[in-house]
Amino acid sequence: MPTPIAACKLHNRAVLSITGPDSRDFLQGILTNTIIAAGPDRALYAALLTPQGKMLFDFFITAHEEALLFDCESSRKTNLIRRLMMYRLRAKAEITDRSDDFSLWAIPRTEHNDPVFGDLAKAGAAKAFEGGVVYCDPRDQEMGWRAILPQKATIFTDQGMEPYESLRLSRGMTDGSRDFVPEKTLALEANLDVFNGVDFSKGCYVGQELTARTKHRGKVRKRLVPIEVDGTAPQSGTAIEQDGKTVGEIRSSHKNAAIALLRMEALEGPALMADGKAVTVRHPSWLDGL
Repeated sequence: MPTPIAACKLHNRAVLSITGPDSRDFLQGILTNTIIAAGPDRALYAALLTPQGKMLFDFFITAHEEALLFDCESSRKTNLIRRLMMYRLRAKAEITDRSDDFSLWAIPRTEHNDPVFGDLAKAGAAKAFEGGVVYCDPRDQEMGWRAILPQKATIFTDQGMEPYESLRLSRGMTDGSRDFVPEKTLALEANLDVFNGVDFSKGCYVGQELTARTKHRGKVRKRLVPIEVDGTAPQSGTAIEQDGKTVGEIRSSHKNAAIALLRMEALEGPALMADGKAVTVRHPSWLDGL
């Protein structure tokens, strides 16, 4: 029997399955990434936007057998299904909740795990695994791997959410609507461009016009960025101030680490404060590259 692999079970995620001869064409016309690129060896990160280019849902997409599997927020899966069905029209595509059949996992990079998944070193690289699929996080290879496995699979031993949350916040990876505000946060404010979540060379999709215009103008005034708080991070929605002016707000957090929606000019300005506590912006490589 194989040695169990340390991983973090993602209890806040759900699995949707989309099948049928028109499934890829239907999704290609509405989602931000090139869905036809998803295959047995490649996973994608993508989003569904409003016509005004604001975030509705984000998810990971993998191919498994005859289906495309969506790794999405569990608390919002019903709304996502409803929205996809609205756009489906007469397309021959079936949308099914498969959360009772599959479990979702995050697998951190460790001395033990790296040799097991070393062939999936590049962001988005995927392969069949234990009756499901495993893939390198398409947003950032330093996040390690994600897996969608049958509920009966026993290859992983659950380490709880803390290792994943700590890594996610240190790398500045967003966690759905815990970080972006649906129908308010723009796609590039949610970093879809730097997280490989949008293909600017593809044809039309919902929200494409404003997203492309924002990218080409090079003006993204606010972004979701990782921060560290001097003490336990305040609750979501707490204002971040600089010289007495509000320049952002706290979003998701764990202990003293958090994601904040922050004005970009505030990154290099005077000290930041939230609820009387000092705030420091972390600088993962993707943020320094902007």
